[in-house]
Amino acid sequence: MGDENSLSDQVIRKLPVFLLLVVFFLVALQIRTRPEGSVFIMENFTRFGGNDPWYHLRNIESILENFPHYLWFDAYTNYPYGTQQHFAPLFDLVLATIIWVVGFGNPTPELTQTICAYYPSFLGSLVVIPTYFVGKWAFDDRRIGLLAAFLIALAPGQFLSRAIIGFNDHHIAETLLSTFVAMFLIGGLRRSESHGFDISHIRENGFSQIRPILPFFLLTGFFMGAYTLAWKGALFFSFIIGVYITIQHIIDHMHGRSTEYLAVGGMAIFAVALVMILLTPAIGGTKALQIKGLLAGLVAFPILSLISYYMREKQLNRYYYPLSIAALFGGGILVARFVSDSAYTLVTSVFGYFMQTGGGLTVAEASPLLMRGGQFSLQPLWYNFALTGILSFFALLILA
Repeated sequence: MGDENSLSDQVIRKLPVFLLLVVFFLVALQIRTRPEGSVFIMENFTRFGGNDPWYHLRNIESILENFPHYLWFDAYTNYPYGTQQHFAPLFDLVLATIIWVVGFGNPTPELTQTICAYYPSFLGSLVVIPTYFVGKWAFDDRRIGLLAAFLIALAPGQFLSRAIIGFNDHHIAETLLSTFVAMFLIGGLRRSESHGFDISHIRENGFSQIRPILPFFLLTGFFMGAYTLAWKGALFFSFIIGVYITIQHIIDHMHGRSTEYLAVGGMAIFAVALVMILLTPAIGGTKALQIKGLLAGLVAFPILSLISYYMREKQLNRYYYPLSIAALFGGGILVARFVSDSAYTLVTSVFGYFMQTGGGLTVAEASPLLMRGGQFSLQPLWYNFALTGILSFFALLILA
């Protein structure tokens, strides 16, 4: 009886939150599907926005004709040589599978184009769910989670335009999957605070203390892998997670806390993502770079924790730890410069993503945010994010 009452109390307590999230989802979906009249402009024709959505449609039609095989090489582009597939495969494969199932294995062109048109709006609306948990777990307050979910449902700018009906591109999948990565990473780190462990605990009790935490890190790795399979530039996010884990190592060590949970969590995240990438034939020509980046993290995380553990055991000055990490990183780059060209190229190519030049700057997503016509300007910031872009700077100051 007590368990039944407890369960009913939980349902009653969580039901309003669930209903509000459903409302936020529906509001977001309504906003994103309002301009459907400009997409379905005539019978048997759907007008997709931009350039890439049309090529995604080409990939999807190819998958449906040869289900479930993906178009890894396109013989009809760059005549007479053809080209390797430029996009990562997951976005098109998932969408094609949905269309194939809804169409009972034989979807019509009209059904295919209709689902493709609505798909980005659906994905964009789903972002309210992980956003709620990010806010709730990060600040330990579900009211903040609800506010975050409400604001993301109404957010203007690029987030809205990339999820608008007819813009069938992979960018909104990037947003959804990366938010899930952040959600489970925050959840795992939060639970690590109450299930702290170190090497001595592992020796005595095995991995019993990490069992409540490990599923969060494994799910982080799964969505990190899915993110990578949806966008070949997801190495950005792997790099960000690696930098965060390194900084958190330093913070924990300077405060006398164990860092082993970071090594275990980081290795779990990168290992799951690495397996998913290894099982994929190609990722838009970047598979080798993705593998090298994840392997670097798998090697670095335990080393960072072992150095911290050794220094704590020897009671060395805490300031030696960040200095040793800086020396290790700088020395590694210097050695790679003279010993291994491939390792040095890996490091420099990661930073090269942030410093595009020439033709790379013609891609809208790669162009500088605060530049217009070669001159500094706040106009792109306002155009892309409106008032939220300005408020974000004040929010960062508050969080700091």
